[in-house]
Amino acid sequence: MFSRLQIIFVLLLFIGISNHVLILPHLLQAAKRDAWICVLIGYGLLLIWGVLLHFIIKRNKQKKLVDWVSERTGHAVAAVVILLFIIYIIFTAAITFYDFTQSVDIYFLPVTPIWLIVAPFLLLCVLAAYYNLKTIVYLSSFFLPVVWILGHLVAFSTMGEKSYSYMLPVFNVWQ
Repeated sequence: MFSRLQIIFVLLLFIGISNHVLILPHLLQAAKRDAWICVLIGYGLLLIWGVLLHFIIKRNKQKKLVDWVSERTGHAVAAVVILLFIIYIIFTAAITFYDFTQSVDIYFLPVTPIWLIVAPFLLLCVLAAYYNLKTIVYLSSFFLPVVWILGHLVAFSTMGEKSYSYMLPVFNVWQ
């Protein structure tokens, strides 16, 4: 159906955007220079989750998540699980979309009205979701290089405003 490279592009876009928009700003604000320790702990937990997920998928025998949860817990619990997934996805999408449009407004189009920035991106997202997953996969193959280039542009243009003290080792006693 899709090549591994296309799936990797989708995952890289999702992981990159969710990490930079949803996780890193809050992590840096809370943990300061110790934030990299949280990343190491997160990778350890991710490995454990990956093993559990692999075990579940292997035993699942390619059933839909709703059917699998319904068989083991009942329809009410399956509905709650799916509802929680839907709420999580909606909140993630809303936060990502808001932060993305704010970043475009601040860094690239500061004198453009916000509705003129939001409308094309919102239309693009709605059309991609309406048509099917193939559209999202193909668009991610196109947009990953664009996002990568724009990300580096923002990184280099904001170098003077960054606090590099966050990258110091956690056990630095001279801080």
